[in-house]
This record gives sequence, structure tokens and C-alpha cells, in this order.
Amino acid sequence: MNSDRVELLNALSESPPLEQLSQSSLGDLLEQGSELFLEQGERLALRRGDHEGGLFIIVSGKLSFVSNSASSGDQALDEMGCGDLVGDFITKIGGNSKALLVAAEPVRLFSISLDGLNRLFEEQPEAELHFDITLRQLVYRAQLAVHLSDLFGIQAPSAFSELVDEVEWRSLCSGEVLYRQNDPGDSVYIVLAGRMRASVKERDGKQRTVNEMSAGETVGEVALLTSSQRAATLIAARDTVLARLSSAAFEKLTDRYPRIMLQIARLIGLRLRKQWSDKKNHHSRGATFVIVPVHHEFDVDSFVSSLFETLKFTGSTVCFNSDQVDIALGHRGISNEPCTSAKSTQIAQWFHEQEVSYQNIILIADGPWSNWSERAIRQADHVLLVADSEASVEPGSREKKINALWDFSSHLKQSLVLLHPAETKEISGTELWLRGRRLNGFYHVNSGSADDFARLARILTGQANALVLGGGGARGYAHIGVLRALEENGVSIDMVCGTSIGAIIAAGVALQYDSKKISRICGQYFRSFFDYTLPVISLIRGRKIEHNLQAALGDTRIEDLPLPYFCISTNLTRAEQVVHNRGSLTRAIRASMSLPAMVPPVFQSGDLLVDGGVLNNLPIDVMYELCSGGNIIAVDISPKIDLANNDEFSVSVSGLRLLLSRLNPFRSKRYRPSIFDVLSRSITLAAVNRSMRQEEQDLASLYLLLPVESIGTLEYDQLEQISNLGYASSIKQVTEWCRSHERD
Repeated sequence: MNSDRVELLNALSESPPLEQLSQSSLGDLLEQGSELFLEQGERLALRRGDHEGGLFIIVSGKLSFVSNSASSGDQALDEMGCGDLVGDFITKIGGNSKALLVAAEPVRLFSISLDGLNRLFEEQPEAELHFDITLRQLVYRAQLAVHLSDLFGIQAPSAFSELVDEVEWRSLCSGEVLYRQNDPGDSVYIVLAGRMRASVKERDGKQRTVNEMSAGETVGEVALLTSSQRAATLIAARDTVLARLSSAAFEKLTDRYPRIMLQIARLIGLRLRKQWSDKKNHHSRGATFVIVPVHHEFDVDSFVSSLFETLKFTGSTVCFNSDQVDIALGHRGISNEPCTSAKSTQIAQWFHEQEVSYQNIILIADGPWSNWSERAIRQADHVLLVADSEASVEPGSREKKINALWDFSSHLKQSLVLLHPAETKEISGTELWLRGRRLNGFYHVNSGSADDFARLARILTGQANALVLGGGGARGYAHIGVLRALEENGVSIDMVCGTSIGAIIAAGVALQYDSKKISRICGQYFRSFFDYTLPVISLIRGRKIEHNLQAALGDTRIEDLPLPYFCISTNLTRAEQVVHNRGSLTRAIRASMSLPAMVPPVFQSGDLLVDGGVLNNLPIDVMYELCSGGNIIAVDISPKIDLANNDEFSVSVSGLRLLLSRLNPFRSKRYRPSIFDVLSRSITLAAVNRSMRQEEQDLASLYLLLPVESIGTLEYDQLEQISNLGYASSIKQVTEWCRSHERD
């Protein structure tokens, strides 16, 4: 055996990724490979003929891993020597700079035949597993070098080599927890690929997302620096890779590079500013959606085409199926590589680049379940189950696969989109689709309706126009005037909710009635619906209310409304608010408007439900959580100052005298509050005060406080006048708000 061959064989034998291949296998590689020589300063061209996508072993000399940027030029970050494996898997790791491999001195390389290597792995699967693990660690090392350079300006190969020895690589599947709130803060992490989501536990026990960290960001540094417990729970929002630095390793790093502390302080400041900005921002940055047809026969291409065309108007949008991912990455079948494959890192990095470039990404799951389908779900923020409304309601095979993943990826949103035949007038049967499914939302879309697809796109991207209508008796007819103002300005309502009288008007909006039709319905059914009785449990019997609600709305279920809808009632038994987003619409509204002592409560599962205005007369906060930061238009008809009296009377009042006075046609036009006014104001006072808080109002994009103080809560016969008042007092604000959004 000549000396050249011996040197080549030694280099292959000393290469960590290949160390589990037999000597005979290494000899086979020698027969199939070729040599390459680089002069000092020459770049390794990885897009040149057979070298594209290839692998090389360094036989002699050194290669520098170089970051190239317009601002700082070439900066060496790491070095590789004899036996090290290099290739385009290193230079494709992304970051803010372009990565290169440059000869630090004359270099002799041996190019490995990929086909030959794969044939050997077929016979030695344990060697392939070792190769994949080692290759992933080489990629992690390169990613860390780039991110340390971008984050802290660390560009010293010798110092980096020392640091890497103390780094622990952590790979998390989507949904996996890195650490929990109140865990000890004993380390800091750098996100190499993927995305992490931080959430905190509120007093009510719910988890609230406070921030997201993507590739190139640090996490956990605050607890480490302050020697305190973790302030939040950190969950992988994507398949994610991190580099863990222990407190000792981080201390060594900061001792050598003190400026790191200043940079970390800046990063924390930017993160806090972003966190506050996101809370105030009414438009999200979009998301990654995966489309999963419930049944195989569903025309997914037509649905995706329509959704894509409308999503484009909410932000830059791109769409991929598995074949398109293969083409984009230049490797057939790479999209269906298992998550344990070394190529997963390349796919994750490519996904990251798409998320940087586009606001909305649509991924289409394969027909038969595949590695790509699972990968797409792990990569997504929102799983959209789509189905023909006339098909079987039973879950399909792909849906069952998703359910198997759900416990591990429960941080994902999952919604159902029901596609109805064109020109469908009435929707029914949605309840059957929702049974047994764990969903965050469900949406109705008429096939071929551009408006319906546009509404779906706005909801999915956090740009929905959500209407919140408050309670206040007859004053609620002012909502109709606001609807008229919104219609004149071309504002499409995508989601709607209300309390008490606001629940009735909101139901009309959810049924896609215009302001004129809602006014006609109110005039026909809700001008007079009080049937007074002996006040044992209430002043009003309630039968007339129920009859009129039934006559106006029939047996409609909330699930079958074209627009997402909810209304609020109060559970008097348990002292908590109830959000009605499913079930009988008339029963929900009946509960929402059951003012204690005036209207009988609704009995539900042994509890008493009364007017939602007792706890939440203007549910902006509930809508804010549901509409993902969209444009909330809140209409308040319960002013802070109310029942101002211009007629003095003594503390002991004769009810008979006041009644006769009101019946007198020649009485002075002085306002005197009725018992209903006093009860309504007293019972809802806490909720009214809450709605007047600045932090509540700030959640709304447009907050309208209508001047309805002069209107009595029982003046249901004044429908036209009250509606006109609502229009006159809102048209200017609505128009100005619309113009400001056009400028945005």
C-alpha cells in the first residue's frame, strides 16, 4: 500500500463520523472517492459539479469556517483539521451572514461518494446512526459559531473551541418543555434552530404566552444572572435545537468577553419592548398553518388556492406541499426524512428562513399519513382540519393520527373549517362535527365565496374585525346606529359578541343581517316584551321574552351561526361569568339578559344564570383572547355618570304619586329614574366601572362610549330615535378610525 493511500485511509479512520465503519468499508470508499487540493485562502466550492451536496474528509491542512457579511467582511469563527468532515451541511446553517469554508493553509481533501456511503450504511445500520448523530453535532457547532458571532461578536476560533467543549446540545420536539416556571435558573440557552415560546401562569390558573424566541436568541439568561427562579415556562413551538451553557461555562465566557453583559442587557430590553408592543399591537405577524383534510376525497387544492389568494392580502404568503419542499431543498424525498435524520437540521433551518421571509406559510399534509405530515404539524402554529359539510362527521385516519400527537403538541391551535355548498342559506348539524373533537375554533365558509375566505383569512392571521356590544336595556338600540355607521364605511364584521341587549343585536350580526333588518326584527319582537307578575322571584314573568326570542331566532344553535359568536351571562351560584359559544342561541341570550330581580334566572345544571352585565357588561377582554389581537370595536352604552336626576323628591317617596305623575300628559318633562333603572344601574355598577378602566378600553382598537344618559332603560318604544342617536354619535369616530387604518 503506497504512502498516499495510507494517509487517505488514516484520515478516514480518524474521522469521528466514520469511525464505526469497518476497515474494508473504508477501503471501498477510497475506491469510489476523489481528491481535491486547495491553496491557502482558496474557498471550498460546494456548488461545483459532483461536489454539490458532497462530503469531504480533511486529509491534511486546515479549513477555516468563515462568516462573510457586507459590514465586517470575512471573519474566521472556527477551524477544522485532519479527519474532520466538512461539506455544504455546514455552510447551509443560515444566520445573518453567509458561511464559507476557506483554506487557512494548503489543504488536501478527499471527496466521499454519497451513493457509496449509503450502500455501506444499508449493511451497517449502527454505523449510519452514529454518522447521523455526529453529523448533527457538527451542524450544531457551526450554528453556535454563527449565532455567537451575530449575538456577541465572538470571532476567535481558539476561544470557540474551548467553549464548545462545555456546551450541551439539547434537541426538543415541538411541544416539549425545556423548563418550567419557578425551576432553578442554573443555565442559559442559545436557540440554534426552531422557536421557543414563553408562558406564565396567571392567578386564574391559565397559561398566557408572553414571548417567543427564534434562532439566534438567548433564553434563560435573566434567572441565571439574578440567581433567581425561572420567571416563565419555556416550550418548544417548533422542533428546536439549543446549546446549553452551564453557569460555570457562561461565567468563563463573560470573563473573557465582558461586553457580552452589555449585549445581553440590550437583548432583554428589546424583548421587554417587544412583549409590551405585542400586547398593544392589534395585528399579528401571521403564522404557519398546516392544512389537513378530514377525508381523502376532499378537494384540498381548490380550498388551498382560495385561501392562498385571500391570505395574500393580509401579508406575504407562501405555500408548500412535500414535493415543493423537496424541490426547494434540491433533494428528492428530503421532506419525508424522519425527525431523527441528520437532514432534519437542514429542513428546520430552511423553515426558519421561510418564516423570516414570509408572514403566512401554508403547509399541506400528504394524503396518506407520512413523515412530512407529522413534520408539518410540528412546524405549524395552527392545524386547520378542513371538511365538506355534507360529508361524514366521523374523524378520518389523518385526524386520528393528529389526536395521537395532541398530548405532546397540545400547544398548537386546532380548528375546524367546514366548507358549505355555494349560496347556502342556513347552516345546520355543526354540533355533530364538534362532538369528540378538541378544537380551539370552528369556521363556516361557503364554497366560492370570496368574502367568506377573506373573513377566514383575517381571523386566522389576527386581523379580524371583532365587534363587542354592551348591555343597557333599550339603550342597546343605539348599537343599530353604530352598525349603520360601520356599513357606510365598508367595515366587515368577522366576529361578534354581546351582553344582555348587546347579545340580541350581536346575534343579528352573526346571522349576517344588516342594520335595517336588525331594526325591523327589534321593532317586531323587542319593543315590548315585559309581562309583569307578583314579585316573588322577579318583577317579570319572562314568558313573553322567551316567546319573542323564539319567534325571532327560532331553534338556531350558536354553532350554526355563519360568524363566530358568543354572549356573556353570570353564574349566580358560582359567582363567575359564563361564555356561551355553543348550544341554543335563544337560551344563551335569555340567560344573558336576565337582570336579577327583574327577569327570572335561567336554570342550568343546578346553577342560576343571570344577566352577564353583573360581572362583564362589555366583554372586551374575552374577545381579545379569542380574536388573537384583531381590531376590536367596542360599543359601550353604560356611561360612568348616569341617572342624574333633575327632579328633587324626598327620601320617602309615594310610588302612587310618581305613577300618577307619569300618567299626567301635562306633567313637566323631568327625568325620574324608574325602579328598573335603579335596579339595572345598581346590579351592573361593578361591571360598568370595570368597562370604564383605561386598561380595558386600551384592548379595543375603537372604543365608542355613546351619550345615552337621557334615555331610560325601559324606553323600548323609542327604537328609531335611539338608533339614530347611536348613528349620529358614532359616524364621525368610525369614519376617522377607518381612514386611519387605510393610512396604516
